[in-house]
Amino acid sequence: MTSKRAFTLIELMIALLLVSTLTLLMTNFFKKSSGNLSESERANVLESEALLTTKFLNDEIRQAVYLNPSCVGNPMVAANTTLACAGVIIRGGIVPLPGMTQEDVTALTDFTTPANIAAAAATLTEDNDSIRLVLFDEDVDCSLDRSIVSNPSDSLERFWVNSTACANELVLGQLYVMMETVGAEVYSNLFQITAIDNVAAPSQIDITSTASLFNSVGGLGIAGYSNNARIYSVKLVEYAVSSASQGLWRREIKPTGAGLSGTGSWVALQSRVEGLQFMPLTVTTAGPISHTRTMQFTADNRNDGLEDIRGVSPRVVLKSDRAEPTTVVYDNPITTSVVEDDHYARREINFFISMFNTQ
Repeated sequence: MTSKRAFTLIELMIALLLVSTLTLLMTNFFKKSSGNLSESERANVLESEALLTTKFLNDEIRQAVYLNPSCVGNPMVAANTTLACAGVIIRGGIVPLPGMTQEDVTALTDFTTPANIAAAAATLTEDNDSIRLVLFDEDVDCSLDRSIVSNPSDSLERFWVNSTACANELVLGQLYVMMETVGAEVYSNLFQITAIDNVAAPSQIDITSTASLFNSVGGLGIAGYSNNARIYSVKLVEYAVSSASQGLWRREIKPTGAGLSGTGSWVALQSRVEGLQFMPLTVTTAGPISHTRTMQFTADNRNDGLEDIRGVSPRVVLKSDRAEPTTVVYDNPITTSVVEDDHYARREINFFISMFNTQ
């Protein structure tokens, strides 16, 4: 007859202790594995969004129109040029706005070169920068009427086009660039149409500076253009980081209509962008010169000022939207201040964008 022996109290307690210990070890293991997985997932999200941000900025900035103004200070321009380069409203095609956030850019009332572009970087009030681009817009390609010798007018702020199709494509208030090849150089000035008279041929196009924030005093005639020049449609695009809500924002400036206005609304592009800076590269007779966030210009034998820019090096910092379960303290590498007890991981990217439309 087989005898049955029950577990003693001591054996039960030992068994319970072993089960509890094993359960605790397994719980900690899975919790740690889950935490590591979450950290890895967040790191992957930052990495993928950093790549998307890099691609977006690269694709648009490299397409910026190369504005090389025909003006006094550019020795290779036509002899009848009397428009000083200082009078050109927008130069370059890429305009860095150092130390300016989205709120600062929104408060601007004109589109002239900001005073802080040549300031010492240490004096800037904001760690973030903004940037303004001139980009080709619609597929508009018009030529001037060559039967008029003084076209554009040397004395009036206007020019004439003879093509009906061309005249119908031009839009009141819209922004354009006039381009002409002089020797080995291509010169281009930005302007806004303030009036169109296409009742009779040739169509008369006015660019009166007193009615526009974009036109230079005197018009394109005194900038040395001839009736061989061509016209292309453009728009302005601005990028900025908000100091209030953070994130990368973009807006277009595409004026149309009798009001000659057209500043669009800001559109959020990337909510995780916490910091943004732009370092331009210029080319002079001495060769390439890399700049910090601000620029001290030097003269060369081709251009004057912002139109020297041949590329931009953005520095972008993305911040995770969730704190990491760790004792490691993070910080934004482009800021001058240190945030206490910050457990939000960052991803910093630096890259260079070479301008495509340099000629």
